[in-house]
Amino acid sequence: MSIELGRRNLLQAIAGLAYAACAPARSAQAQAISTNPRLSIAETPAFRQDPEEVIQQRFDMYRSCGVGTLRTSVGWAQMEPMQDRWVKPRNLGYIHQAMQSGFDLKLLVSSMGAVPSWFLEASPDLRLLDQNGESTGLSLSYWHPRLEAVLASVGDDLFSRLAEEDILSATSFLIIDAGAAGEGKYPSPWNLGRGAGGPLFWCYDPYAQQHFSATMQSKYGSVVQANAAWGTSFGSWSDLKPPQPGASPGALWSDVLGWYRDSKRNFIAKQIDLYNGLLQKYAPAGHAIAPVLLIPGEHVTPDEWQAAVSQGSGNERIAAMIDTEFLLESAARTGCQVQYTGEQNEPEVRWLTNYMRSHNMDNTLLWGENAGHAPNAVFDPTRLAGIFLKYGLYGLEYVNSSDLFESDRVTPNEWFASFRSAYVSLRDRLAAR
Repeated sequence: MSIELGRRNLLQAIAGLAYAACAPARSAQAQAISTNPRLSIAETPAFRQDPEEVIQQRFDMYRSCGVGTLRTSVGWAQMEPMQDRWVKPRNLGYIHQAMQSGFDLKLLVSSMGAVPSWFLEASPDLRLLDQNGESTGLSLSYWHPRLEAVLASVGDDLFSRLAEEDILSATSFLIIDAGAAGEGKYPSPWNLGRGAGGPLFWCYDPYAQQHFSATMQSKYGSVVQANAAWGTSFGSWSDLKPPQPGASPGALWSDVLGWYRDSKRNFIAKQIDLYNGLLQKYAPAGHAIAPVLLIPGEHVTPDEWQAAVSQGSGNERIAAMIDTEFLLESAARTGCQVQYTGEQNEPEVRWLTNYMRSHNMDNTLLWGENAGHAPNAVFDPTRLAGIFLKYGLYGLEYVNSSDLFESDRVTPNEWFASFRSAYVSLRDRLAAR
């Protein structure tokens, strides 16, 4: 599928001239190297803390391969480590070094996905709880009445400080914080470092329980009618709470899943509006920044959904509520780009591009991003580049660059030659389009 540049990206190209005038001075070497902003790379937090000279050696190597964009992040927990004590981003020097080296930035600005511990301690009622009663700093309760105001206030604080540091002048792509790890989903076991224990459902805090009961009351009117639909015997609406996974298969769990999905959809829609509004407010005049929605995992099939209803539970994709169609449709409606975070999964790339084509989304630009680590052949840069070309993706991002170096973090390893060859070829192909 060939996805062409849309109007937004023509504006981005024009805005590059404005950025060149206001960005930190770039070296003559940085200006002379041929790169493409649609070729991106991301480094781990540990790599970002290396000495400046080590970082610069890697930066120079990336750019020699054609990489024009560097992905990095800033988060609420990092910038407000104590209540009302705002500090500069910990990686500010790294970001400025990337700007001076000639990179465009792809920036994840995280609020919902980077909640400070002090905030959770001060506002325990805003915690998101799973079926085991455990919480996480990767999300707040989707149903708390203060959530929207908290995120709006934090977002304004974050963006105002990024603007003060001139970071937005070099930002060409901004990842919308749509959930855990920036992705449009509920937290997954892999986000929390849990290798076992099964799927996690996150709808058991008091506000979630109240919201579910109120939603079902609005749907059914009387608890008698709800009992008739579910085959249950609740005495009143106050008795109704989302059941534990596996406890209530069938009609009741079907309603739980639909409500659980729609709650996340409502949150994502508000986050898109919030981030687009913040970009309008804080992006430098004449400088276009493309918002990006991350698409995780694999889409949920109708058979998987029905199996979850029948079991009264669901697999990890159901629990995280991977909602690919909604994310694609939201991007098309609001002018966002999308980035699939598992590009090595070729069947899913095929499904995504087919869906976009069949739903007239040719102006929605699709990035590919690998997931996982070398030395596994499915993360081979040559293979990733082949998938990129085969399906006509817009951009390619290699995550993470630690797979390309020896333990000293600067000596290229056996994978780097493959990376260089793949990216130089893509740079030349993109230049010829």
